Parts: sequence; C-alpha cells; structure tokens
Amino acid sequence: MGNLFKIGLHLMKLTSLLRKLKLLDYLIIIIVILGGFILYKFLNPEEKWINVEVMDANIPVFRAYSVKEGDIEKSPTGETIAEVSDVITYSNLQSSVNATNGPTSNKDIRVQLKLKTKINSRTGEYEYKNKIIKVGSPIELRLTNGQINGTISEIREDSSTEEKFEPIEVALKIYGQWPWYADSIKPGVMTNLENPQARVEILEKKVVPAEITVDDANGQKILTTDPQKVDITLRVKMLVQKFGNTIVFKKDQAIIIGEKVSFVSNGTKITEAYIVGVK
Repeated sequence: MGNLFKIGLHLMKLTSLLRKLKLLDYLIIIIVILGGFILYKFLNPEEKWINVEVMDANIPVFRAYSVKEGDIEKSPTGETIAEVSDVITYSNLQSSVNATNGPTSNKDIRVQLKLKTKINSRTGEYEYKNKIIKVGSPIELRLTNGQINGTISEIREDSSTEEKFEPIEVALKIYGQWPWYADSIKPGVMTNLENPQARVEILEKKVVPAEITVDDANGQKILTTDPQKVDITLRVKMLVQKFGNTIVFKKDQAIIIGEKVSFVSNGTKITEAYIVGVK
C-alpha cells in the first residue's frame, strides 16, 4: 500500500512538472531524444552477414594454397567477421606469357566468403572494417592460414542464390604457332569441370599453314605461307555470364569479336586466341 502511495505521489509531481513546461521546452526534449536515437544508430549500426566473391590474381603458389575452406578472420575484439566457404585455384596465364625470366607458376584464386558487415545508416551501403564495399572494391583479409589482397567480384545477400551461367559457341583464331602446339590442343575435352567460371569444351579444330607477308624481287609485299608455323582455328563452347548486352567469361574476360581470350585445355595454355565469331 505504501509503495502505491509513493508511485501516485511521483506521478502527481511529474504531471505538475509537465504542466509547467512551455512549447519550447517540449521542442528541446524532442530534439534531445531524436539526437540520442541518431547517435545510438550511428554508434551501433545494423549488422548483416553477406556472401561475396573475391578475386586475388597473379599471386605466388604458397599464398594461393595457404587460403583454405573454413579459414576465418577475427576483429580486434576476437569476434569472427569473415569465413571462407570455398576456394578455387587455377593458373595465371598472363603472368606466364609476360614473364621475362621464363614461365612462372603464379596462380589466380577466387574465394567465396561470408562477411559480417555493417549497414551505413545514411547510404544503406555495406561496410567491412569501416570501408564501403562494392563490386570492384579492393579488400584485404588476414585469415587463419593466409592473406588475401583482392578485388570484390560479386556480392550476394542470400547464399542460396546461385550464379547463372549459360553456354555459347565462340570461334577463335590463333596465329603463327608451332605444329607441336597445335597437336597438343585436343577437341572433345571439357576442361575445368569443377569450376563453371572457367569451363571450356573444344568442339572443333582446324590447322593450316600460317599466312605471312614477304617482299618479292621488286620489293612488293606478297602473301604466302610459313613453311614451319601454322594458324589454328577453334570452335569452342564456354560457360559465360550475361550482364545486359555484355558477355563475360571467368568474370574478367569480355567476349567481344577482336578481343583475346585465355584458358587452359587439357594441360595446354591458350593465351593468344582472338575471338572471330560468337554464336
């Protein structure tokens, strides 16, 4: 009974105080409450786990194979903020071609990750370690067994959302190769079965003597054939992704007539294949 009396007394005092407040006082109270709410949201942003794919290209073998499924990254407080769900490793073709001191064994890796992000209250964008992340943004992760310094190639909110790939036929032309190289390319072989992003099947191969231009006795340019080298025409089927009118192979190679495409087929590195037709 005594407690009820005390509560009633406090309510009477509060009512009396509220009656004495003016409009300006109410406005100040509302502003303070709103300010406190905004400050709380700023200091405690909404958190969300999202799925991202990160590409780390042309890295040494030891770094490529140090990243493993199940690796995590922790915050300074010991909280898990990233987890590796899948790693795909394949040869970096361009580094082998451009190496000045002979072929290299550098690798490219594509890593599927779950990231614990914060949602920017003003823009609605995802932040990871206080940096806005988008497709194309650089990202650095210090994982259990290794480190990634890569680029975000995809962001998916729902892990159940599968990437969509579709097959297309592409005609390729490779100029001025040795016959043994042409022999190493085998039609009918589907490569990279475990990785749909780099899956290619060679449907048909045609090899002819390589065409070259030489000067005749009068100094005129004439077209003839190289007695040693060959030109190779390939008809291949590859899995690609379509973004509007853009067709992309392996996330980073645009399928456009006149551009070059690279892949590995049955142990043969194909790096100077010009796209001459797309179906």
